[in-house]
Amino acid sequence: MSDNNKPGSERRGGDLAELADTLCEAFGSPCRVGNDPTEHKRRQFICALVALAKFFDQAGLDRIVSENLTQLAGALAVLQDGANPAIFRPAKRAGGGRPPDGYDIWRARTLAAFGLRQLRDAEPSPKKAAKRAAALASIRFPELQSLCRTGDLESSMLSWLKAFENGTAGDEFAQSSFSENLAVIEGMIAAAGATPAVRVEAGNRLLKLAAQKAKNISETNPPVSS
Repeated sequence: MSDNNKPGSERRGGDLAELADTLCEAFGSPCRVGNDPTEHKRRQFICALVALAKFFDQAGLDRIVSENLTQLAGALAVLQDGANPAIFRPAKRAGGGRPPDGYDIWRARTLAAFGLRQLRDAEPSPKKAAKRAAALASIRFPELQSLCRTGDLESSMLSWLKAFENGTAGDEFAQSSFSENLAVIEGMIAAAGATPAVRVEAGNRLLKLAAQKAKNISETNPPVSS
């Protein structure tokens, strides 16, 4: 039976499975040694956008959806070739100054905040423990320094945790991620016994993940030499 003769639900299920395979293949492809990680990431997004455009076109959505996704993929391809399409030019800031940090940085800060929270809560006096845990983490995981906008790592980590817990983080997507995953992480900790040892182990693992993300960000976006 050809695809056109298959029942609609069966055909859509096949299209969705094909899309899932294509996206997994695109984002699962490793960056080869010596290649530019940023260019590799752009190629992954181009493949993903083309696949999404094809899927939505086959699903019968308004053509404007697939056309705009294809346009974005084309703009990324132009960027890949060294040009600077208008859609990727940064907006002018009214007050000037440094632009806000991106989601990738805030995502790493989220992990660091989760880790610090666990180390803090492993102590009988959390308020004093937070400062002590931040001091130790700044020594054990120096890669986190690249996530700091200003000031030292210890005070920065304390401010990230405070902002996330108060719901005032500088990135709404990262704040949403923290709020949504907080209960999940605490549930896992509770299931493991919620002992100080469990919290310390979890905190160190989370901080290690944050440090690895910080390292990846630094390698993908190296500082520009003056």
